[in-house]
Order: sequence, then structure tokens, then C-alpha cells
Amino acid sequence: MPSNTESELKNSDDDKSINSNFEKHENKKSITKQAFVGETTEELGSEFKKAASIAKAIHKTSDEIENGYIGDKVDSSAIEAYAKTNDLWIEDYKSIYENANPVAGVESVVYISKDGKHVIKINNGVQHGSWEDFFYRIIAHNTYFPETSYDLIGYTKRDEKLAVIVKQPFIKIVRGATLAEIKKDLEVFGFEVHSINQAIDKHNGIILRDLHSENAVINDIGDVIYIDPIIQFIEDSLFLKELNEEL
Repeated sequence: MPSNTESELKNSDDDKSINSNFEKHENKKSITKQAFVGETTEELGSEFKKAASIAKAIHKTSDEIENGYIGDKVDSSAIEAYAKTNDLWIEDYKSIYENANPVAGVESVVYISKDGKHVIKINNGVQHGSWEDFFYRIIAHNTYFPETSYDLIGYTKRDEKLAVIVKQPFIKIVRGATLAEIKKDLEVFGFEVHSINQAIDKHNGIILRDLHSENAVINDIGDVIYIDPIIQFIEDSLFLKELNEEL
């Protein structure tokens, strides 16, 4: 997913844990042990898990997967039906703009909420292989980075295709984090940091990429904050294995 948008917007711009043996840092809500898998809280993850479960249940042919299945076929219809049944459907996403000036990218329309506390993203999932992948990555992001966790607002259609409306806390950014700062911070998560495009948690099977100075930042109290890194899963990922067992 793109970051809180481009640098301008970045700066101005469930249930129980699957494996609960993790510890928290004293000064911020960051997981500081590698021995965790699962999600954060029910409020942050239950709706995303429901959506992932719906998408997971849809059969995809090998041709669809090979051709870059975007999630705009059967699973989109199933998610739309779920959203409408559960009062999560927003017919006109522009109705929630709150007089903001949205910035439109290939994947997301992004704007800052009227109260200035959140960044709203209307995401069409185009940069993900499927909606299943999209929701897995959201759940992983919320697990690793609760300070910038995504919360679901609802679902809509953008350019005639399914889109998910999410919000993130607005971060007061002082500057971009250095590679040394990122490495020091992520090592307590159990990551091996090789570059801004390769940080690996081998225990849980997670790879972080795109940790550039607009995605890995220093906030106003000096913490390293991760806004929107690219999250990938290695083969036989423990995180995905345990998540899929739960779904």
C-alpha cells in the first residue's frame, strides 16, 4: 500500500493473540520479542480477519493467479455482499471527504481527516495479488506496528472496482529514520536488517521492504515509526500458517 501519501501528506501527512508469549517495550506499544505470531486486538483485527476469511474461501484458478489476480472477480462480489449485509458499505466514498483535499494515486485516494487525527485511504488493492493478500498484509502490519495500525471504515467502489476504506493514526514526523536507527529498532523485533529493502524476521517468516525515509520515520517523541512498509511472507511463513489455521 502506498504511504500516508506522498511526503507532504506524511508530514502533515482478534480476539486473543495466536501466540501470546510476547513482551511490550516500556515506552511504546511495540512488540519486542520475535516469539509472537498473530494479531493485536479484536478491535483492530476482527473485521480484517473476516474479510481475509471470505477472500480465502474463494477458489482461484491457476490461470487467474498466474495472470495477476487482482481481487476484482468473485471474491470482490463476496466481500461486497458481506459489507452490504453488515452495514459496512459506503455507496459514495466522496461523501466522507469532510471538505478535505484528497490526493489520488494508482492504488489509493488519500486525505487527512477533518480533526487531523487520521489519514484516510481508499484503497483498490491493485498492488496486491489478491484481496486475500491485501488483508493478510494489513493484519501483519497491525501486529508488528500498532502505533500506525489500520482500522476499517468500510467498503466502496472506486472506478467501478471494489475498494477498502481504512484509516491510520496521523503521525507527527520530525524526520526520516536512518538505516542505523531502523536496524537498532527492528532487531528487538527479531529482524535481521540488511538494507531498507530487506529486513527479515526468519522466525515468523516476514520480510519488510521499502523502509525509506518517508515510511520509517522519527516521531515527535523520538521513536522509530513505520507508516507503510511493504510486507511480504516467505515460503512456509509461521505467521501465515497460524493465521490460516485461525481463519
